[in-house]
Amino acid sequence: MVSKIPGFPSDKFEAILGSRQECYIKDRQYKSLTNGSQMNVQIYDDQTNQLYLGSKGTDSVMVIDASKPSDSVLEFKMTKNAETVMGIPCDALFIKTTSGSTTFYYNPKYKINSSAYAKHRYGNWAFFAEKTHSLPLKTIIDNKQFKMENVAMEIKPSTLPVSFFKIDVKHFGN
Repeated sequence: MVSKIPGFPSDKFEAILGSRQECYIKDRQYKSLTNGSQMNVQIYDDQTNQLYLGSKGTDSVMVIDASKPSDSVLEFKMTKNAETVMGIPCDALFIKTTSGSTTFYYNPKYKINSSAYAKHRYGNWAFFAEKTHSLPLKTIIDNKQFKMENVAMEIKPSTLPVSFFKIDVKHFGN
Protein backbone atom coordinates (compact mmCIF):
# COMPACT_ATOMS: atom_id res chain seq x y z
CA MET A 1 0.00 0.00 0.00
CA VAL A 2 1.45 3.33 -1.05
CA SER A 3 -0.40 6.52 -0.16
CA LYS A 4 -0.50 9.31 -2.73
CA ILE A 5 -2.22 11.79 -0.42
CA PRO A 6 0.13 14.44 0.94
CA GLY A 7 0.32 14.28 4.73
CA PHE A 8 -1.39 10.88 4.88
CA PRO A 9 1.34 8.25 5.30
CA SER A 10 1.17 4.79 3.75
CA ASP A 11 1.29 3.04 7.13
CA LYS A 12 -1.88 4.90 8.20
CA PHE A 13 -3.67 3.76 5.02
CA GLU A 14 -2.54 0.20 5.72
CA ALA A 15 -3.75 0.37 9.32
CA ILE A 16 -7.19 1.47 8.14
CA LEU A 17 -7.56 -0.88 5.15
CA GLY A 18 -5.41 -3.74 6.47
CA SER A 19 -2.42 -5.67 5.24
CA ARG A 20 -4.19 -9.05 4.87
CA GLN A 21 -7.44 -10.01 3.20
CA GLU A 22 -9.33 -13.28 3.16
CA CYS A 23 -11.87 -13.76 0.39
CA TYR A 24 -14.63 -16.36 0.27
CA ILE A 25 -16.91 -16.98 -2.66
CA LYS A 26 -19.90 -19.26 -3.04
CA ASP A 27 -22.10 -19.26 -6.10
CA ARG A 28 -23.34 -15.65 -6.34
CA GLN A 29 -22.08 -14.25 -3.05
CA TYR A 30 -18.73 -13.27 -1.63
CA LYS A 31 -17.31 -12.14 1.66
CA SER A 32 -14.04 -10.36 2.31
CA LEU A 33 -12.36 -9.95 5.70
CA THR A 34 -9.34 -7.75 6.35
CA ASN A 35 -7.21 -6.97 9.38
CA GLY A 36 -7.81 -3.23 8.95
CA SER A 37 -9.23 -1.04 11.68
CA GLN A 38 -12.16 0.27 9.63
CA MET A 39 -14.54 -1.30 7.12
CA ASN A 40 -12.89 -4.69 7.51
CA VAL A 41 -15.90 -6.78 6.49
CA GLN A 42 -17.47 -6.72 3.03
CA ILE A 43 -20.35 -8.96 1.97
CA TYR A 44 -21.95 -9.00 -1.46
CA ASP A 45 -25.63 -10.01 -1.58
CA ASP A 46 -26.65 -10.99 -5.08
CA GLN A 47 -30.37 -10.82 -4.23
CA THR A 48 -30.20 -7.08 -3.53
CA ASN A 49 -27.07 -6.39 -5.64
CA GLN A 50 -25.64 -4.51 -2.68
CA LEU A 51 -22.33 -4.47 -0.86
CA TYR A 52 -22.45 -4.30 2.91
CA LEU A 53 -19.34 -2.82 4.54
CA GLY A 54 -18.62 -2.64 8.22
CA SER A 55 -16.29 -3.35 11.08
CA LYS A 56 -16.38 -6.44 13.26
CA GLY A 57 -18.33 -5.98 16.44
CA THR A 58 -20.08 -2.77 15.38
CA ASP A 59 -23.73 -2.16 14.70
CA SER A 60 -23.26 0.20 11.76
CA VAL A 61 -23.07 -0.90 8.16
CA MET A 62 -22.46 1.09 4.98
CA VAL A 63 -24.56 -0.09 2.05
CA ILE A 64 -23.33 0.40 -1.51
CA ASP A 65 -25.54 -0.12 -4.55
CA ALA A 66 -23.37 -2.43 -6.69
CA SER A 67 -25.34 -1.56 -9.82
CA LYS A 68 -23.72 1.88 -9.82
CA PRO A 69 -20.19 1.97 -11.19
CA SER A 70 -17.51 3.58 -9.05
CA ASP A 71 -15.86 4.80 -12.27
CA SER A 72 -15.95 4.16 -16.02
CA VAL A 73 -13.75 1.96 -18.17
CA LEU A 74 -11.90 4.04 -20.76
CA GLU A 75 -9.84 1.26 -22.31
CA PHE A 76 -8.61 -2.24 -21.56
CA LYS A 77 -5.96 -4.69 -22.68
CA MET A 78 -5.68 -8.43 -22.18
CA THR A 79 -2.25 -10.08 -22.03
CA LYS A 80 -1.56 -13.81 -22.12
CA ASN A 81 1.05 -15.30 -19.74
CA ALA A 82 1.66 -11.95 -18.06
CA GLU A 83 2.86 -13.21 -14.67
CA THR A 84 3.10 -16.20 -12.34
CA VAL A 85 1.27 -16.13 -8.99
CA MET A 86 1.85 -18.99 -6.51
CA GLY A 87 3.47 -20.96 -9.32
CA ILE A 88 0.33 -20.54 -11.44
CA PRO A 89 0.68 -18.89 -14.88
CA CYS A 90 -1.67 -15.92 -15.14
CA ASP A 91 -3.12 -13.83 -17.92
CA ALA A 92 -3.77 -10.16 -17.19
CA LEU A 93 -6.62 -7.74 -17.77
CA PHE A 94 -5.49 -4.10 -17.55
CA ILE A 95 -8.32 -1.60 -17.17
CA LYS A 96 -7.78 2.15 -17.50
CA THR A 97 -10.60 4.03 -15.79
CA THR A 98 -11.62 7.60 -15.10
CA SER A 99 -10.05 7.34 -11.62
CA GLY A 100 -6.87 5.38 -12.41
CA SER A 101 -6.18 1.79 -13.39
CA THR A 102 -6.61 -1.77 -12.20
CA THR A 103 -4.73 -4.83 -13.37
CA PHE A 104 -6.25 -8.23 -12.64
CA TYR A 105 -4.09 -11.34 -12.95
CA TYR A 106 -6.07 -14.56 -13.36
CA ASN A 107 -5.94 -18.16 -14.51
CA PRO A 108 -8.99 -19.61 -16.32
CA LYS A 109 -8.67 -22.74 -14.15
CA TYR A 110 -10.30 -20.74 -11.31
CA LYS A 111 -13.65 -20.05 -12.92
CA ILE A 112 -16.62 -18.02 -11.76
CA ASN A 113 -20.06 -17.74 -13.25
CA SER A 114 -19.70 -14.31 -14.85
CA SER A 115 -23.44 -13.97 -15.43
CA ALA A 116 -23.93 -14.12 -11.64
CA TYR A 117 -22.09 -10.80 -11.39
CA ALA A 118 -23.42 -9.10 -14.54
CA LYS A 119 -25.14 -6.37 -12.49
CA HIS A 120 -22.21 -5.84 -10.09
CA ARG A 121 -20.72 -2.76 -11.74
CA TYR A 122 -19.10 -1.33 -8.62
CA GLY A 123 -15.30 -1.63 -8.84
CA ASN A 124 -15.75 -2.82 -12.44
CA TRP A 125 -16.39 -6.35 -11.13
CA ALA A 126 -18.98 -7.12 -13.87
CA PHE A 127 -16.52 -6.00 -16.54
CA PHE A 128 -13.72 -8.14 -15.09
CA ALA A 129 -16.01 -11.18 -14.71
CA GLU A 130 -17.37 -10.84 -18.25
CA LYS A 131 -13.90 -10.61 -19.81
CA THR A 132 -12.16 -13.33 -17.76
CA HIS A 133 -14.82 -15.65 -16.25
CA SER A 134 -12.23 -16.15 -13.49
CA LEU A 135 -11.21 -15.18 -9.98
CA PRO A 136 -8.33 -12.73 -9.70
CA LEU A 137 -5.15 -14.16 -8.15
CA LYS A 138 -3.48 -10.77 -8.05
CA THR A 139 -4.87 -7.26 -8.32
CA ILE A 140 -3.05 -3.94 -8.61
CA ILE A 141 -5.15 -0.82 -8.05
CA ASP A 142 -3.52 2.50 -8.88
CA ASN A 143 -5.54 5.68 -8.38
CA LYS A 144 -5.11 9.24 -7.11
CA GLN A 145 -5.33 8.20 -3.44
CA PHE A 146 -3.13 5.09 -3.34
CA LYS A 147 -1.49 2.16 -5.08
CA MET A 148 -2.44 -1.21 -3.63
CA GLU A 149 -1.45 -4.74 -4.55
CA ASN A 150 -3.38 -7.84 -3.43
CA VAL A 151 -1.78 -11.23 -4.08
CA ALA A 152 -3.35 -14.61 -3.35
CA MET A 153 -1.35 -16.65 -0.86
CA GLU A 154 -3.55 -19.74 -0.85
CA ILE A 155 -6.51 -21.19 -2.71
CA LYS A 156 -8.45 -23.75 -0.77
CA PRO A 157 -11.80 -25.39 -1.58
CA SER A 158 -14.16 -25.15 1.39
CA THR A 159 -17.74 -25.95 2.24
CA LEU A 160 -19.35 -22.73 3.41
CA PRO A 161 -22.83 -22.60 4.90
CA VAL A 162 -25.23 -20.01 3.54
CA SER A 163 -25.25 -18.45 7.02
CA PHE A 164 -21.58 -17.48 6.54
CA PHE A 165 -22.78 -14.78 4.13
CA LYS A 166 -25.63 -13.59 6.35
CA ILE A 167 -25.83 -9.85 6.97
CA ASP A 168 -26.53 -9.45 10.68
CA VAL A 169 -26.08 -5.80 11.67
CA LYS A 170 -25.91 -6.62 15.39
CA HIS A 171 -22.98 -8.96 14.87
CA PHE A 172 -21.63 -7.84 11.54
CA GLY A 173 -18.67 -9.93 10.49
CA ASN A 174 -18.62 -12.06 13.62
